[in-house]
Amino acid sequence: MGDRSAEALDDSSRGSRVPLLLTVVAALAAAAVLAVIVLNRPAPHGAAGFDHRHDPLLVAYQGLETTGLALEAYRAQEGGYPDSLDELVPMLLPQLPKDPFDPEGGPLLYRVAREGAGGRLLYSRGPDQLDQRGLPLDPLTRTGDLLYPVE
Repeated sequence: MGDRSAEALDDSSRGSRVPLLLTVVAALAAAAVLAVIVLNRPAPHGAAGFDHRHDPLLVAYQGLETTGLALEAYRAQEGGYPDSLDELVPMLLPQLPKDPFDPEGGPLLYRVAREGAGGRLLYSRGPDQLDQRGLPLDPLTRTGDLLYPVE
């Protein structure tokens, strides 16, 4: 009986990092499954010529979501966010998702959101293909960045 109590104490002393990490990994898996379903569904009636798998907005949002979940998994493991997205590879991502709006084919962007605020910002350049340093996308003018706030 005493041995079981000791085992229970050992299990509880591991903290909440393991369940949180498992939750984040499960969320990453669910997002990947959802992305496969959404990006591989047939085109709606009348949209036979539209290949949504190559729509830059969908590709950008998929990359932002995948990378955002990897950032959360990193935080759960390490106790904080990485200084660079490169720290996610290969531990959490096989490679960094490309920004479909970067004319040079570079990865998504990541930086401190506001000086002193401690938040981070993950973003894509958006349809204007310019790095607006986190200026939110204006859907009317299609200028600005696609944002994924972290923290």
